[in-house]
Amino acid sequence: GGGGGSWRSGVRKYYPWIHAVKEVAVLGWQIGYLFGKTPHCSPWLWLLGLVLKRVSGTDSQLLDQRKDFAREAQRAFAARQWGPIRLMVMGLLKVWHTLNDRFKVIVLGAGLVIKLADWWFSSQPSNASPTDTMPVPPPPQRPLIADQGVSVPANKDECPLCNNKRTNPTAASSGFVFCYPCIFRYVDKERVCPVSLLPCTPEQLVRIYESS
Repeated sequence: GGGGGSWRSGVRKYYPWIHAVKEVAVLGWQIGYLFGKTPHCSPWLWLLGLVLKRVSGTDSQLLDQRKDFAREAQRAFAARQWGPIRLMVMGLLKVWHTLNDRFKVIVLGAGLVIKLADWWFSSQPSNASPTDTMPVPPPPQRPLIADQGVSVPANKDECPLCNNKRTNPTAASSGFVFCYPCIFRYVDKERVCPVSLLPCTPEQLVRIYESS
């Protein structure tokens, strides 16, 4: 327990400084890349040994040539297969090449279809109202006053703990309302509502703002 606590406190203490050093290092690396001092735009790319470059027309032609060469090799492999298998492999290759060439158009078209479908179904009027599909739950039962609990005064404006007019009215988890200082001190110590004796913590207290 003690070791875990010291480890967490160490992380909370030093993490902001480590994070700040990392951000400054990344910013400095990007400034160096901007002025041509380094071929890497981030330290992570430098660690991986990667360099980002703009694709030129020559690079695009080279990529197309490699793609065509790979496809010719695939077709040659399919042509060497036995009759029905050759037809099946050639058909699969044709479908795969078509999907590969039209991938951008397919993605854009699918996104458009999804957006249109979303618009269409969201614009359709709903015939059923929320009250028809979901029954309204009944109100919760009023908690009972415990025999050993504090009695509730006849005047609803009085606090059951101090028997004076409530100041900063606050409701416990049971629903009974007290002065905020009274109920906070009681709950913080006893961990129960003083009237119903139901479990209650300071985090469950709810301030009530009454209009004058």
